[in-house]
Order: sequence, then structure tokens, then C-alpha cells
Amino acid sequence: MEPIYSSQQAISTLAEEPIPEHVRIIDICEYINTHALSPTKFFLALMKSTDDRLVHRRSKWPSSGLDSTMELLEELVKLVKKTKEGSEQWNNLIFREAVDIVDHQKTDSGYWPKGLFQSSTTVTAEFLNDQTTQI
Repeated sequence: MEPIYSSQQAISTLAEEPIPEHVRIIDICEYINTHALSPTKFFLALMKSTDDRLVHRRSKWPSSGLDSTMELLEELVKLVKKTKEGSEQWNNLIFREAVDIVDHQKTDSGYWPKGLFQSSTTVTAEFLNDQTTQI
């Protein structure tokens, strides 16, 4: 069983042995709490802030870290979907995102050649040549 460290013990043992990750996380959460923030409020403020110092810190989130970012997202999804309300809100978010993706992939509408619509009333005999009948 791992020993339980306090913040002071963690500082004094820094040179002696590595501090377990869960102890460092608990210490950070306690520090965040002393500033009347929850981990969610802290993370949200970090992601949305326009303060130059925080924008700079966000820029250090490497694009090469996409795998760990997706892992973080998947863990957040699991947390959100633990309740019926959370699951419904998640589904609504995904639906809105899917609609947005489809809207951006939509082809031009209208009549050919500016759009993809071709009315059967505008098809002439010349349109149906040997090459088009092979298709």
C-alpha cells in the first residue's frame, strides 16, 4: 500500500523519491479549491480565457498530443453520460455537431452546371450519346 503524503511532505521528499501522481493531483485540486474553483471551473476558464498568459499556456498544448486529447475527451464523455440528463445533453451536442458537419459538406444546390440538379425536362437527345449510355 502506498503511503499517503501531505503537501508539506511532498515538498520535503521531492529530492528523495518521486511523488505519486495521484498525490500531486490531489495537491493541485486542493490548491484550486483554496481559490474557490472546482476542477471544471478551472479547466473551463483556462480554455476560454483571453488573458495573454493563459492563451500562451494553451498554445503549449501540442497538436502532436491529439491522442491524449482524445483520451481526455473520451473520459469526459463517460463522466457526462453517467446520468440520463447528461446522456441526453451529450446526444444533443453530438447531433448539433453532426448537422454542422453535414452542412459544411453539402454540395452546391441548383441546376447543372452550377449545382448538381438536372431536371429530366431539360435533358435533350444530344445529352444521351454513346458515352453517357455506357455510364
